[in-house]
Amino acid sequence: MPALTVAERLLLLVALACFLGLAFEEVYKRDDRAVPGGIRTFPIAALAGAALYLVEPARLIAFLGGLLALAAWFSPFLRRQSETTDAESRTVTLIVPLCALIAYALGPVALSQPAWIAVALTIGAALFVSAREQLHRWVQVVPREEILTAGQFLVLVGVVLPIVPHQPVIPSLPLTPYQ
Repeated sequence: MPALTVAERLLLLVALACFLGLAFEEVYKRDDRAVPGGIRTFPIAALAGAALYLVEPARLIAFLGGLLALAAWFSPFLRRQSETTDAESRTVTLIVPLCALIAYALGPVALSQPAWIAVALTIGAALFVSAREQLHRWVQVVPREEILTAGQFLVLVGVVLPIVPHQPVIPSLPLTPYQ
């Protein structure tokens, strides 16, 4: 990859990580400043992920080592959060490291994939983070039966439909099981 393209991708990466950090801080740092991550941490994690990916893109050993370092960095936070009895604190427990993991993985994605994939990943993560309260309200409103029906529909569309044949079963009838 040419140096100019790498520089453009790194600028895109920093912008996307800052955007994700802003969305994260808007939701999780409003009340508790002790939560790790945000506008400074996510760009650093993203650049670290990109740099470690560039060290050895074939086998990703350096990138995986950085992943272990990220896990070691979050382990005291996770341990402290698991000891709390507050239900609200426990819901934050997995989202915080997951956002940092997305920021870290954004580096290799921005360098190795088309730019729209990195943008889509960032926007999707930011939307899910910022829509936290709305999503929790929807869970309260939507009946359990509707969720099960939607799951059955997704199984039909995602698993069964691709398996059924596209050819007519009855020669005189031009209708296929897929149709």
